[in-house]
Amino acid sequence: MPTLYNQTEKSQHEWRNSRSKSPDACLVYQRYSDLKKDLPKHLSEAVDNKVQVYRKRRGQWGEWFEHWALDNGTPYIENEGWM
Repeated sequence: MPTLYNQTEKSQHEWRNSRSKSPDACLVYQRYSDLKKDLPKHLSEAVDNKVQVYRKRRGQWGEWFEHWALDNGTPYIENEGWM
């Protein structure tokens, strides 16, 4: 299951008021395709227009990471690799 992390105004506010241990909002998706459909929305809500995605690949050890950013309304991968 892919997990998306991003910092929104709401998540930072909750973190500053000690309602949360992290300034990141965490969303878990069942399928990577569902996450990619919602990615432009999450990128536009993020404070710095960047999000991180962590997921496992079938038959592989470890976690795959992707750092996504927004360029002229188009999501693209800034950095990716194995953890």
